[in-house]
Order: sequence, then structure tokens, then C-alpha cells
Amino acid sequence: MKQMLSRAATILIWLSLIYACYELGIWQLHRAQALNVATAPKPDQPLIELNKIASPGMNMPIKAVNRIVSADGTYSTSYIARDQKLSEDLLANFDVRLLKLSTGHAVLVVREVLANEFDLIDQPVSITGRLYPRQNVDRAFAKPGELSRIDPALVVSKENPFLYDGYIILQSE
Repeated sequence: MKQMLSRAATILIWLSLIYACYELGIWQLHRAQALNVATAPKPDQPLIELNKIASPGMNMPIKAVNRIVSADGTYSTSYIARDQKLSEDLLANFDVRLLKLSTGHAVLVVREVLANEFDLIDQPVSITGRLYPRQNVDRAFAKPGELSRIDPALVVSKENPFLYDGYIILQSE
């Protein structure tokens, strides 16, 4: 009798362990599926006007980061952002412009990799591009007319008191 009870207890323990391992496997499968859903690429949200997603003079809201925005205005000032990272091994200088909007506010626009000199653009433009938060780390030592990082705080002045936080990487102009 004792031997039969011992054998039944051993079988019950083994069945419990097998069931627990099975349930842990199912739990891990569900966690992996949830992670895939959370990290799946999301399609771009529709184009939105800059003033509807962000406010000048305020920190950029989380919902505005990496959104495709549109804006209209005229370029007023040109800067060079030196030593910006394009890839792991490649650094380039960017053509950064201050776009004055019709509302009187302004935003920094990264137009392109700077080849030789600035293109002269003096007529009103309508742009679309991706909105990014300001850079926090200096990339180079700035000379006059240059930016050490792409940050609106570096170009705030009495002429431009309210800039949008962050900058726009130009897609079309």
C-alpha cells in the first residue's frame, strides 16, 4: 500500500511539473506575441500642420515627435550645422534655415547636406517634413554663423522670441 501511494505521489508530482512547464511555455508565447504587436512598425500618420501639433515657445509634446508636418513661410537666416552624423562612419555639414511663419513664429528646417554654399531662397515656401526633437549634445565647436547642435535655443533672439521646439527635416519644398 505504501509503495502504491508513493508511486501515485511521484506520478502526480511529474504531471504537475509537466503541466507547469506547458503553462509557462504558453505564457511566454503570449508575451512574445504582445511584444511583436507593441514593436510592429506603424504606418505614418497623416500630414498635419505644425501649429496644430506643437506650440511655439513650449516643449515639444510627445505626440509631435517624428510626425510629418507642413508649414508656410520665408527663410530668414542660414546656418551650418557641422559634423552631423549620417551613419556610423559618415559625418556631414547640414544646411539649416530659420523659417519665419506667417504667424510671426519660426522653426528650424534642415534642408540638405551642405555641398559648397547656401542657395539663395527669398520667396515664400511651403514645406513638408518630419519633426524631430532638439539635439542635446554638441557635435562641433561653433564659429559665427554655425550651430554646434540643431537646437532652437541657440538661435533665440529679440527678433525671434518664439521658436518651435525641435526642427524639421525637409522632405519637399
